[in-house]
This record gives sequence, C-alpha cells and structure tokens, in this order.
Amino acid sequence: MNDDEKTEEQHLHELAQLRHRIAELEKIEATRKRAEEALRESEEKYRTWVEQSLQGLVVVQDFRIVFTNIAFAEIFGYTVEELLSLSPEEVRAIVHPEDQALVWGRFQDCLAGKPVPPRYEYRGIRKDGTMRWLEMFARHIKYHAKPAVQATFVDIADRKQAEVDRARLLKELEAKNRELERFTYTVRTICGPRSSPSRASPPCSSRI
Repeated sequence: MNDDEKTEEQHLHELAQLRHRIAELEKIEATRKRAEEALRESEEKYRTWVEQSLQGLVVVQDFRIVFTNIAFAEIFGYTVEELLSLSPEEVRAIVHPEDQALVWGRFQDCLAGKPVPPRYEYRGIRKDGTMRWLEMFARHIKYHAKPAVQATFVDIADRKQAEVDRARLLKELEAKNRELERFTYTVRTICGPRSSPSRASPPCSSRI
C-alpha cells in the first residue's frame, strides 16, 4: 500500500507511533546525558580526592607511571610531569637495587593474578639519590581497559628512624646493665659476706 492509498486514520496512527518513538529516543538521550554528567562529577570528585590525599598514589602499567598524584611526587622529589615521562628503566630505578627483586617480582605476580601480600615495606630512591623507607599497598586494576597495578604509599622514614633509635637505646641499656652487674659482682667479691657485730670489718669503701 502506497501513501496515496493510506487512509487518514492510518496516517494518524503512523504519526502517533513516530512521535512515541521520538519521545523514547529523547528519553534515552536525556538518561545518557545524565549518566555522563554523573560520571564526570564522580571522576572530578575522585581526582580532587586523589590530588589532595596525603598518601602517595600511583598507577603503573607496562613499567611506566601512567597516573600519580602530588603526594607521591613529593615523596620521590619529582614533579608529576617528570614521573609521567620516566622510561621503564627509570621507573625500575626508583626502587632500591636490593629491593627490586621483591617489588617488581610482586608487581609481575599481581598483574598475573597470583596471590601476593597487599602490603609490604621497601626502600625507594628519590630523584636526589637519597633513600626513603616506604610502606606500599598494591592491587590489580584495569586502567583504560588494560591490566595495571595501583599502589598507595606512606613515607615511614620517621617510623624507621624511631625503630633504629629504640634499638640503639636498648643496646645501650643492656650494656649499662652488664656494667652494673660487673660492678655489683666486684663489690660483693671484695666485701665478702657481712661480718658479725663483734668483729666488724672496715667499710667496703675503704677496700675498693
């Protein structure tokens, strides 16, 4: 049936269907726009939280830093832009040579989906070559549809120094205790057992 043969009622029915379809498409488009706006707001809130976080945050993919925040940059003494431009070899080098097997081995295991401890400590190397003790929490994620590792960092240099100071003080205390024990033993050896009142011995101080 061509358009000339359609009745007015059929034309009206088709027009109503077309309007209904247009209304559905407009509703879908409005829903899509609201979802996109909500996603943008969510991403903006997340980015603001990340940038203002006191913890360092980094996403490593193919041994390159593809995302990081200011806190992480400050820990290592770089700018964010410098970190994003580091080569894979330079990224490996921000880990202390003695800890690279641990850190990058677990990085590979994490990417492969193998069970690895989510938290551990290691030594990082800053841009100026100095070493910093760090505590890292890492997990496997998808970043732009590709496998990556996201990690948060806490600078624990002060805690590590406190542990060193505590160990040193304990060692000094143990040495003082041994010295006191030797002195006490010497005094007892010289003074001997307490004498009876009728045959009092000279004070120990006169014999030491």
